[in-house]
Amino acid sequence: MYAVYNDTLQKELATNYNSKGQLIKRYWFWNGDSNYHNVEIFYYLENGNTNLVLDSFANGDIQRTSFSYNKNKLVSSVTIDNKMDTCNLRYFLGNDTAVHKWYRGKKCYRTDTAIFEKGNVKRRYFGLEYDFSGEASTWNYYFLNQFDVNGNLIVVRSSSRNPFKYYTKYNYDKNNLLMQKQEIVVENGIPKVTYEYIFKYE
Repeated sequence: MYAVYNDTLQKELATNYNSKGQLIKRYWFWNGDSNYHNVEIFYYLENGNTNLVLDSFANGDIQRTSFSYNKNKLVSSVTIDNKMDTCNLRYFLGNDTAVHKWYRGKKCYRTDTAIFEKGNVKRRYFGLEYDFSGEASTWNYYFLNQFDVNGNLIVVRSSSRNPFKYYTKYNYDKNNLLMQKQEIVVENGIPKVTYEYIFKYE
């Protein structure tokens, strides 16, 4: 995945899969850096469920995420850093709801809830966060999602941005592979791309 800056493609994410189509490694790059910022390595159980994710950062820090299941259904995940402190905790409630708790210095400072319409496509996202001074901020977003005849997500609009002057658009090739993601703002009735991602496959 590349981000487009001034018509220049800058690498943002490189993803590797095994012969089973499972995600096995993911390199993240920031601001066009040639060296990766962090790399995630994925491990799986025999039944194909994700068992463990190791996230190694360029500064030497490591985070370890483990997953818990009940009758083959994902119920929670927890991320521990190299100081054995909890970074975040996720609960998966039913088939369409995930609660995410973020920790800093062993204290939870943020909780957010995502309700999904289909797969990982959100239809609502709300939460609460405390800053370092203890001040709280909240958010509550509703999303209007549009899919094509193949079930691919093609447009996302947020009700928090009424009257929908901002939206995200996705474009796919004939094999339903995601090729382009665009963040668009409408100015004077004319859509303008403010941010763009390009996806390439090897």
